[in-house]
Order: sequence, then C-alpha cells, then structure tokens
Amino acid sequence: THPVYANILCCAQNGRELVREIFDSADFATAWIPYISPGFRLTTQIREAIRESMEKTDRFPQVIFMENHGLIATADHSRECLELHSKANDEIRDYFGIREEYPRPELIQTGDNTFASRTEYLTSYFKDHSLSPRLLDEVVLYPDQLGYLNGSVSVDGTGNKMNIHAKTGEILYKTNASEARTMEEALLAYVYIIDHIEKLGLSLKTMTGSDTDFITNWEGEHYRKSLVKDFAR
Repeated sequence: THPVYANILCCAQNGRELVREIFDSADFATAWIPYISPGFRLTTQIREAIRESMEKTDRFPQVIFMENHGLIATADHSRECLELHSKANDEIRDYFGIREEYPRPELIQTGDNTFASRTEYLTSYFKDHSLSPRLLDEVVLYPDQLGYLNGSVSVDGTGNKMNIHAKTGEILYKTNASEARTMEEALLAYVYIIDHIEKLGLSLKTMTGSDTDFITNWEGEHYRKSLVKDFAR
C-alpha cells in the first residue's frame, strides 16, 4: 500500500534510520528496501531483505518499507494483516506526535466533466506556499505521482486535467469523475507528505532522473493509469 504516514519515512533522507528507531522494540520484524524500479530486480531485492532479516533476527519481516514507494504488511490471515498495517502506521503517528485526522478529499461537480476541489487542506497549502509550475517535475516522490499527476497539471493555466490557481489555491479538474477523484487523492497524499516532512524538520528523498524516466516509459504504468479512465465507462 501507499499510506502517507509510512511514506513520510520512505520519502525522507534518513528514513531507514527512523524505521530502526521507531520499530526497534516492536513485536514484529521490519525490513528496508532501497529504491529499485518495479520489476524482477525489485522482487529479488525483497527476497534478499527477507533472507537477511531471517539470518540476523531469526524473524520474518512482516512489515517492509520500500524507499520512495510504500509499505508491505504480510500475515497468514487477512484480519491480522490489516491490524499489522494499522499498527505500523499508528506507531509512526505516535512517534511524530501527529494527532490530527488525515484530511478528507472533497470534490463538487461544476459542469460537464468539470469538478472543483473543496479540500480545505490543499487550498490552504497552496495559498500559503509559493507554488512553482515545475514542482511535480522537480520533486518526484514515488511512482504513483508520475502515473496520476505528472504531465496532467497546470499552475495558473486552464488547459490541463488539473488546474491550480497559485494565489487562491483553487483546483479545477477537467476530466471524468473517477479520474478527478483519483487525481485529488493523489495530490492530497503528495502534498501531505511534503508538508509533514518539512514540519518535522526532515529532508526529502526524491527519485532520480533515471528512476523517473523508467516509470514514465514503463508499459505497466501506462496500463495502470488507463484503468482509472475505464472505471467511469
């Protein structure tokens, strides 16, 4: 999965050290995977991390943090897996003292295939921060961002799927309801992670140019993105 709390660690320069500190005394083992593009090499790296954990701790790592990507929680039963997933994220929230609930994305339809954001967290963030038109290209955190946002956002423009007015923070979508909501959720997660990494005094760990090129040209990512459009049909 791609929870924002886990990705505060996965998208921070010292994420690996923070995982060790937060989960050192946890009743489950963890592992850390440095960023590797999706595919066979990532699979082998996960296998290697499991092997190393078993050798060092004699415990299977039920929670695996993937740098610039997300979280894996694994268990023998679905309920246990969900509980483990929640527990890992709650531990991160408690460590950083994050008490507020995650913002709820809200959209209203303003016309035919036109939607406006009513997510106050996003509007306030863009009003209070200087927004570079190249923000998404300059700060790439994980593959989902590239798949759902990059190349589809305009700042102070009107001709793209997502259009952000920098001074007012207003966000307007020109696409179907399914894609508009997916983009709103993706943008909210992205901004939330950047905002909290900054507030917590951490440094961002971004994807490299070669990493982003791989995802941008990856057939699997194009297919996954196309599914969002199909949901509305």
